[in-house]
Amino acid sequence: METANYVGSLYLSDSYSNFTNNEDYQRVGSSVLYDNFTFEFDAKPTVTTPIYSLKEYAGNGNNFILYDSYTTDSNTAGIGLAIGTNGAVAIAHGPNYYYVLLTYKGNLSEKHRYRFTLKNNVPYLYVDGSLVATGIEPFSPISILKTNSFILAGSYGTYTGYANNFVLYNTAR
Repeated sequence: METANYVGSLYLSDSYSNFTNNEDYQRVGSSVLYDNFTFEFDAKPTVTTPIYSLKEYAGNGNNFILYDSYTTDSNTAGIGLAIGTNGAVAIAHGPNYYYVLLTYKGNLSEKHRYRFTLKNNVPYLYVDGSLVATGIEPFSPISILKTNSFILAGSYGTYTGYANNFVLYNTAR
């Protein structure tokens, strides 16, 4: 379903929508998006992910469904989303910068429709249409967040679970 600000989508067959720490990321559209974007997707993670506090330096073993897009630009960081059966975190990744900007603790062991929005560099997480977490802006030295529109992988952990029906928009929705 294409609407205004549509960038791209990825719809997988049932046989290709279950992932086990898949190292092969995929891309939705071909855009690099800054400051404002929205990913929508269905997911049912089958493992936990580390749940960090806001502004905490993140470690390895995350269950990244949206890639954290490392960048070498000193004021820009990629932002990714890790979800597990126990909750979700959004982590920004740049040079010497790997910090949590959104955290949500809750039972996500069932299949849900997710919306991950970045609006003016602030991340928001919706589950089944309800806002469940509002994050914070990046802090010094990072001032700009971006996505390369990669899914199902991350620099420090790749996704395990069901995932499908990805849609990306170049606006906060």
